[in-house]
Amino acid sequence: MPLLVSTTQPLQFPRTYGEMGMRDPERVALGRRLVEARGKMSQAKMAAALGVDRVTLSFYENGKTSVPAAIIAEYVRRGWSAHWLITGSGAAR
Repeated sequence: MPLLVSTTQPLQFPRTYGEMGMRDPERVALGRRLVEARGKMSQAKMAAALGVDRVTLSFYENGKTSVPAAIIAEYVRRGWSAHWLITGSGAAR
């Protein structure tokens, strides 16, 4: 039976969620709160208000991309709690 693991190279294990093909659970949770904060506003309108592309906002909301502090600050400027956005605890507004 052939050997499936190289004996000359050390095993390489993924170090991040992205390397494992997974999304970071904290980013996913933050994204869900961004969706909640957006409410019934379309992604396109919210993205324009934030000054980002709709696809970028979608990546934030789906936990595919880290949300920059400037985006969190824009939600805070609109009345949302930074603590709630980041942690999910406390009052949302």
